[in-house]
Amino acid sequence: MPTSIFLFKSYNRIRQTALQQNLFKIASDSVGILDVANRTTSPYDAYNIFAFTPFKTTITQFNAVNFSFPASLWETGSISSINIDFADGTGYKSISKNSTISIYYATEGSKTLKAQITIGGSTLTAYTIIQYSRPSVFVQPTYQWSIDTTRIYNNDNDYLGTSGLALGAAGANTTITGITGANVLVEDGCDGVFDKPVIIVEGFDPWG
Repeated sequence: MPTSIFLFKSYNRIRQTALQQNLFKIASDSVGILDVANRTTSPYDAYNIFAFTPFKTTITQFNAVNFSFPASLWETGSISSINIDFADGTGYKSISKNSTISIYYATEGSKTLKAQITIGGSTLTAYTIIQYSRPSVFVQPTYQWSIDTTRIYNNDNDYLGTSGLALGAAGANTTITGITGANVLVEDGCDGVFDKPVIIVEGFDPWG
């Protein structure tokens, strides 16, 4: 599930004509610049920056792609919804914080996603590109199930502290199970017998 981050910020930049307009003056060291007292015009021009991207931009899977939009990754101030064209042929969709949307791509290849926001009557558009493909072979698992377990640590101190619930309390040689869950898929061999298993474990982010 690709998780996406949004950024919208306003910023200022010294205008190119600020010195010619006497909005700044050169310091005595001929290096720095100084403010000019009682100026009636700002020496700065205002700009906006708007950008977005999924953390994962190369996606290989069957069926639909689920995009998630956690509120913690919306660096957008008061903006709470964004319109996105996922390049699936269905046009723009309104996305809100903490939402998830399922997108089906009928074809493989490069997809240019577009996000739009409207600020002060102006529409800002950000672009990002993903590469989508399907696996050459798909095997339906014989069995599959999910495992849920209670989290035993919630922050760095729990995990690393001497009085924490994990390494500090259990000792360096103890196996720690701080993960909240997992998905298990089992595919029997050609004879339908589960023997001589090959175990594949995908990588994961231990910090969340």
